[in-house]
Amino acid sequence: MKPSKNREKYSVELEVKKMASVMGISVPSFGWKEVSHELSFKEDSLPQPFIDGLVHNFCFSVGALVLSHIFSPYIWGDLPRNKQTIWHTTVQAFANSVLIFPQVWPTAIETAKWVIANYDGYLWDMKPNADIYYLVGFLLGYMLVDTLAMVIWWKDIMASMKLPLYMQMFGHHVLSLVLWPYALTSHCVVIPVFYYVFTEVSNPFLNIQALIDMHPKWSQYYTLQSMTKLAFFSAFFIVRIIPAPFFIVALMLPYQYRH
Repeated sequence: MKPSKNREKYSVELEVKKMASVMGISVPSFGWKEVSHELSFKEDSLPQPFIDGLVHNFCFSVGALVLSHIFSPYIWGDLPRNKQTIWHTTVQAFANSVLIFPQVWPTAIETAKWVIANYDGYLWDMKPNADIYYLVGFLLGYMLVDTLAMVIWWKDIMASMKLPLYMQMFGHHVLSLVLWPYALTSHCVVIPVFYYVFTEVSNPFLNIQALIDMHPKWSQYYTLQSMTKLAFFSAFFIVRIIPAPFFIVALMLPYQYRH
């Protein structure tokens, strides 16, 4: 006889509790109502700091694109026509990463302190404060402009990126624009979302390296290429690789999950 869904649910829950008991961990009962509550919106709307950050960097990013169109032709030399659009969007990305670099550190330090103090609790329950709302909105302001650029100049950008990378970047931006605000307003996985914002601190080195690679003359200087690549790889390792074990361990800890 095929077991009922309720019996299957009970059996799974019982096995999980047995395993947790051996490990000395208390596991609460499963319940769809509780899960639904955890994933529901905890705020009626996005707060003003998020809107401020979104508007501020949207305007800044549009301004960066405009200034690049005005001044870049005096800088890039004999840059081929098919690379000029991607140059403008890279300048915009570089300006955004430089602007967010000093802003993100104070909040990152405060978040790290909270994590250290609550590592034996529910890490995914940290509520976003005004600074986190602002910084997430700030980065999404850039992503919104970059997404619009990918739509408006899709032929030039796709020619430079090729279809797989174009779709990857477009999907990355759209999913972030949809899921990050949801995560913040439902008070779920706020730490990972803010960490994604924090990883922008390695992007000035990535973007300056991309600009050097595109420039007809700068790309010929081996020493300049080597220095910028070393700076990027160092920043990438420190910012994106070293913290990875923390998230892997945190995701594997049973007591991080209430249901």
